[in-house]
Amino acid sequence: MDHPARTHEDFVQSYYGAHHREKTPLMDLKNFDIIKQIIIADRLHLFDYGVTRTMLKGWKSGKLGGGAKWSEETISKIDALLKEVELPLEFHRKLRSVEDIGFWKASEFQMFLHYASFIVLKDVLTDVQYDHFMKYYCAVTLLSSEVYKNDWLEAKRLLRDFVLEYGVIYGEHCITSNIHSLLHVYDFFFYSGVTVQKGRIA
Repeated sequence: MDHPARTHEDFVQSYYGAHHREKTPLMDLKNFDIIKQIIIADRLHLFDYGVTRTMLKGWKSGKLGGGAKWSEETISKIDALLKEVELPLEFHRKLRSVEDIGFWKASEFQMFLHYASFIVLKDVLTDVQYDHFMKYYCAVTLLSSEVYKNDWLEAKRLLRDFVLEYGVIYGEHCITSNIHSLLHVYDFFFYSGVTVQKGRIA
């Protein structure tokens, strides 16, 4: 986590060994930084279909960190709460049962994260898991609008803590490229001027 950040200059010099397979024509562009100006991940794949889906499916199946599989009683409890969640008008579908998360669309994982997760998961996860998840929730929320721009550095700290604790709670073998990519989200936003809006990166 504390390894020096990659740089354009080192990339040009093929400093990163096996990472370099062949020369890219992007290197011929003037005033272009191949590290700072390349999109590392979009909202849909990094957050919605990425971290949020991975954690939700992992908890449900018991495959994330070897925890207990959610019982039918737990799933029924969650589904009952999901039915009570009032969503903004821009969302045209209700949240489906947790039993159907294998068929959820990205917008459903997004809705779950922003409007239901902090309520639904409170009495389902352990205190350690819930506090850990809330760091992710708060960070993504802070990065969702320019209104919170003064707090983006705090979001960066929260994501760093989230990634660090992820390996402790669930095991280092569970740290995927999506989890690791959270360490670079702030820098990408800072250099590109985008935000993670509740619907898209813009």
